[in-house]
Amino acid sequence: MTIVDAPSLLADYGTWHRAQVSTGDIDPAYPVLRLVGDALGGGDALGWLVLRHVAYYHLGSALRSMQEAPGAALPDRLLKLRTGTERRGNRDVRAFRRHWDTLRADVEDHGGPVRWLRPEATGVAGWEELTQRILAVHGNGRWAAYKLCEISAKVMGNPITAPNA
Repeated sequence: MTIVDAPSLLADYGTWHRAQVSTGDIDPAYPVLRLVGDALGGGDALGWLVLRHVAYYHLGSALRSMQEAPGAALPDRLLKLRTGTERRGNRDVRAFRRHWDTLRADVEDHGGPVRWLRPEATGVAGWEELTQRILAVHGNGRWAAYKLCEISAKVMGNPITAPNA
């Protein structure tokens, strides 16, 4: 049996997905990032948390690293924390260091994570602008660019829109 053979399954999925989108429950980490970031004072603290989350793609590691070294600093001992499969390239401490250092430099050149994650343009143009900024960071590819753009929109409220899936 396929979904096409079971229209009620497809209808159930549609109902569930509309509720998921309307509540903002796209990724279960997003509400956690928003709440913890707000508790840390929002703004750049939330931005650094978001950047750490995507660097590790392991929420526990992102939260622990933020607790132990808030802000832009990321000591070598924290580069050894667990990463998700999506960021397996950062399991090598040297690669993670290079990633974080290039990210941090570019973020600081833009005046901090809030400014770095919020392009001047809005809508699709803003998404594309931010994508190019993210892709310029060592170790980031299309997945990281999409994920950071999405988090920028969903968690940080930036008015950007994906041009496609």
